[in-house]
Amino acid sequence: MGNYYQHFVGFGTVNNSADVQVLISPRAPSVQGLRIVPSRGGTQIADLFSIENSAGTQVFGVDADGNLSISVMLTGDVDIGGSLTVTGSTTLGSTLSVTGNSTFARVDATTLTAGTLRSGGGTVLVGLTQLSSAGEFGGAIRAATTLDVTGNATFLSAGSFGSNVGIGTTLPLGRLQIIDSISTGIKTYTGDGGDGLILHSQQSNDAGGGYARYADIVSLGGQDGTNGGGVIRFLTNPANSDVVSEWVRITNTGNVGIGTTSPDGQLSQGLTNGQQISYKSLTELTTIAAAATTDTTIQIPANVIVKAVSVRVTVAIPTATTFTVIGTTTSTAFNTAAVSVDVNTTNKGNLNCPYNNGAAQSIRITPNQTPADNSGRVRVTVWYEDSIPATS
Repeated sequence: MGNYYQHFVGFGTVNNSADVQVLISPRAPSVQGLRIVPSRGGTQIADLFSIENSAGTQVFGVDADGNLSISVMLTGDVDIGGSLTVTGSTTLGSTLSVTGNSTFARVDATTLTAGTLRSGGGTVLVGLTQLSSAGEFGGAIRAATTLDVTGNATFLSAGSFGSNVGIGTTLPLGRLQIIDSISTGIKTYTGDGGDGLILHSQQSNDAGGGYARYADIVSLGGQDGTNGGGVIRFLTNPANSDVVSEWVRITNTGNVGIGTTSPDGQLSQGLTNGQQISYKSLTELTTIAAAATTDTTIQIPANVIVKAVSVRVTVAIPTATTFTVIGTTTSTAFNTAAVSVDVNTTNKGNLNCPYNNGAAQSIRITPNQTPADNSGRVRVTVWYEDSIPATS
């Protein structure tokens, strides 16, 4: 049975001013001032040493295995020169600065930091972590569940998040979702010689052949096809001016315009007053008839500059051994040599090019012998330049 003392108890002193006071007199370095030892047999006690608040909640304790537990409200700045591991909830009234690594490992409750958390080393956040002010992380940060930042967060090193990241939203639908209806959504700044913005995605190859890598910039409407027709624009402003001008545009049909907002071809260069020059193409898979000649459905437009009429045999042409490629009305030859009828044979078709095509005309394929049937197939592509005069 223990003894009950109603008044102050002193160890090593008769002038105690607290309920329990221990005065340690100078001793040899090997002598311990205060020693608490758990029993060696029987049932082990849960806590070797425990301090509780008026509500009966432990704020400081040491269990029988020597583990230290602290649960305390920090109302002032706290600087920790080494590492910090927190297994319970932590509330910061001001600033917690950790020079080394910090770990917040509670998984069954939130880790709430109302003040500023500064971590010079790596930071591991296993439970739900909420920063209602700022977080500054000098080392790597790993959040296994949720990191909720109401204020600003500064990441001076790498950040690794086990799930989605939302900025301006608490319910991110993708790996990174940014919602901002007031200011610019994303801004990047780099020093001299640095890359401005890189968007990179790496996708594994299911066939086991390594990885396919893509850098994607996407403009999409709804997943059901509504609100489509978007474009991708590149804009800059002159020196000493805040007036922004569009210089490059990619339309929803795949046309690219440089200096024009309405590219007329696959690649168009524009100037003021509506004038532009465009690089265009037409292509078809032509069925070779069992006849002396076969004309394409596609036509070279009038008043354009033909750069080439290229061909590729996709299905061998029977009977014949070679064929030629010419214009139907001008008989202008485009194939650089007699083209073999064998499958996968190609020809650049830039003989007599560039060629000023005055009137619209089709392309004629003439085998050296009449094919026995119409099983042959040839891919025919016309490459040409077109221009639009100034509108004013």
